[in-house]
Order: sequence, then structure tokens, then C-alpha cells
Amino acid sequence: MLLRLSHDRLEENLLLRPYTVRDALLRLRDVMMEESHDEDLPAGEELLNLLAEYCQLQRAVLYRVHHGDIDPRPVAMLGENKPLDTRDSLLRFTLENRVMSHVQMRDMDVAYTGFYWVCAPVMNSGEQMVGMVVVERMPFLSINQETLQLFSVLLNFYADIVQHGPEVDELCTAWPGMPPVFGRELVALNGLAKERKVDSTLVRFSADGSQQARQIVESLQRGRRNLDGFWWVDERHADLVLLMPMTGESGLESFMLRTEKMLQDDYAFADLRQAGLTYSHHSVNGGPVLDQIAELLGVDHVR
Repeated sequence: MLLRLSHDRLEENLLLRPYTVRDALLRLRDVMMEESHDEDLPAGEELLNLLAEYCQLQRAVLYRVHHGDIDPRPVAMLGENKPLDTRDSLLRFTLENRVMSHVQMRDMDVAYTGFYWVCAPVMNSGEQMVGMVVVERMPFLSINQETLQLFSVLLNFYADIVQHGPEVDELCTAWPGMPPVFGRELVALNGLAKERKVDSTLVRFSADGSQQARQIVESLQRGRRNLDGFWWVDERHADLVLLMPMTGESGLESFMLRTEKMLQDDYAFADLRQAGLTYSHHSVNGGPVLDQIAELLGVDHVR
């Protein structure tokens, strides 16, 4: 048990030294607009400022990408930058291969002589490239796996929230009571899970109809972490789903231990069953989100 927990925590903490993915995603979500259809890439300046803080960017520009073509007009800038060089070989490599590229790569056919350090596509889970971050300056030693992985996580999350694909619409059509922001974040985190970058978990609590069980579920909703999303599947019957980003098996076990301790300390119940609650969970796995929600709710087909 201890060995498994230690291994799980090692995987969960892979990105966290010295950066905190949870804090970075929380701050990114806080600065982004809830409705993102009025602008292609909203909160671009805030995005670059976060990347400067967490990934050590010093000079960078965010550009729009439409159908594989980059718009040379900046959406947002960090520091003083040169006009976009659309013929730059690192930029062309990034656009053609749809992957983050940097000056230390060995995949380029010829030695790179341009002035970009990193070119990072802003791509959602539907594999639609909606933007590009072009970095002119950052500390050379910061171009490492940990920093670039965090860079990619933040851009993927941003892309899925501001330019979500059809999966979010399908979710909200299948379950009209699901808040759109919950659907967007679930799809965004599912994309990160598919790329094995971040583990997340869905947790469901349902009350048995008693007033006290309802109060406990409401308490769990109010006491959730700031980063956790929530969806009242049926608020009248206290049927709640929590979306817990950056939570793998050990994180879930810790959460459930805290929940049981709360039941014992505050309500004198030994466990969830005695409290009148049913519980289930599902690890976000990168598969179709409609199927994952259906599995969590125990339905055979989408309504």
C-alpha cells in the first residue's frame, strides 16, 4: 500500500518541482472569461503573464492561427518583440508538425539560425490549432522537459476552455443541467489525461433522501477545493458530481479519508453508508467524455 501510494505521488508530483500545476491552472481559469465566443483568444495578455511567471518567458507574442495559417497581427505581447517572421524555419516546423518546437531540438533538418527560442501551438482536444505562442527570449536553462511540459499543459487547458470543440456541446445537450464551464473543464482535463500529462477524477455523492444526508452533500459542495468543479445532477435530491483536477489515486484516497473524518467529527457517522450517502468515482481517462459521464452515472446510454 505504501509503495503504491509513493509511486502514485511520484507521478502526480512529476510536474510540481519547482512549479505548482494546480495553482497555475487555477489562476489561468480565474483570469479567463466565462463566455469566450466574443474573442478568438481572450485574456491573451494574462496568459502570457502567467507563462512568464511559471515558465520564465521574458519576451513572447500570442498570435491567432486560422486553418493552419498564422495571423501576423499580435493578440498579446510580453516585452518588446520583433515583427513575426513567417518564414522562420522553427515556426514553419511547428505549424507543419503541430508540435511545440525549441532551439535545442534535434529533429530539424538544418541548423537553426533564427531568433525564436520556442514556438508553441495553442491546440484544443479536437486537435484544432487556434493560436501560437512565439518566444523570443527566456533563460536557456529553462528550456527543459519540466518547463516545456508545464508550458504545454497551460496552453492545452487554455485552448480547450476558450475554443472548445463539439464534445462540450454534446455534453450539455445530453445533460442540459450541466454547467457549460463544467463541461469545458472536463473536456480540457480529459485532453490532458489523454496525453498522460495530468490525472483528474470525477466523484459522485448522492443522498438517500434524508435531510441530514442532503446537508452533508451540500457541505461537501461548499467545502470543495477552489480548483474543483461541481455539477448538481439533481439538486432537489442532492445528487452531486465533483470534478477534481490533478487528483490521481492517492489524491482521491486522501480526499475520502478527510471526508470520512469530517463525518465522524461533525456528524458522529462511521462511514458514508451510515450517513445515508452513496459514492462512486471515475478516473478521467482520455476516452469519449459522454461515455465517461454515462459510466459515472450508471446509465447505459446517453439521454
